[in-house]
Amino acid sequence: MAFQTGSANSAADLLTAIQGFCVSNGWTLSGSVLSKGNGYTQLTVAADGLSVLGGTGVDGANNLTGAGPTAVTFNTPANNTPLVYPVKYFLHVFANEVYALINWSVNAYTFLSFGCSPFPGLPGTGGWYCSSYAGNRPTNLSWGGDFYTGAPVDYNGSNATGLFWSYGNGSAGNGFVHHGLDGVTWSATKSGIGQAPSASAKTAAFAGPLMQQGINQWNAQAPLIPVHVYIDRGSSKLSIIASLLHVRYINMGNLAPEQIVTLGGDRWKVYPFFRKGSVYAPNGSDSGWMAIAVRYDGP
Repeated sequence: MAFQTGSANSAADLLTAIQGFCVSNGWTLSGSVLSKGNGYTQLTVAADGLSVLGGTGVDGANNLTGAGPTAVTFNTPANNTPLVYPVKYFLHVFANEVYALINWSVNAYTFLSFGCSPFPGLPGTGGWYCSSYAGNRPTNLSWGGDFYTGAPVDYNGSNATGLFWSYGNGSAGNGFVHHGLDGVTWSATKSGIGQAPSASAKTAAFAGPLMQQGINQWNAQAPLIPVHVYIDRGSSKLSIIASLLHVRYINMGNLAPEQIVTLGGDRWKVYPFFRKGSVYAPNGSDSGWMAIAVRYDGP
């Protein structure tokens, strides 16, 4: 694993930093596509941020092939809140997974991630890509009801989300996996129970309740919750299609953004879904205590 942090003065600078650090740590850059094993991800400058799109390969002209259903965006939550550079970036690069985050505004964070983490027996490549926001950003900043806070609800993919947290409600979600089940290649752009095999990749209904109850009353610590991505299948059944190796969900109620958590021989760096709030449940200006922790080997 490898870690780097720095400052980017533009979206183009940010793209160069991500591509350069991935290449220096074993990934291949073909045109605008980064690849390792069966994972292929195209990163391009779009507006004031980046566009993220996964695929299954590249052709002779280094164009992405076998593209996922839609791109997701590495940006701010709404069109009326553009990124203001410079931004601080954090890059975590592993053999088969990449996590890139930026800190912008006051304690506000955005992530992009991609990789190839196949679940055993999966017919597809296991390639996946995900970012904080779906392809279309709303005009105004409003997402409080779209986070999982204890009851199963649909998620509007246009709004701020965590890792594979939004499966869409009439719009695309924020993450996709090439699973190959039921004759389908990629997970779908929207879903609901009973809509298999056109099912979206998601995690919230399982991970949300665990994160909500996550702070231990005995020692005030919070467990690291594995990121198992699943889809709906026929007869109201579910299948796990990815198990991400180097990231976890965590309740950060007693933790600060960018704090390091040590567990045995592993260290994890904590980032809020968007911006840490004063209580677990998100509202219109923060993401509560919902966070991810990325495996870390920095100073």
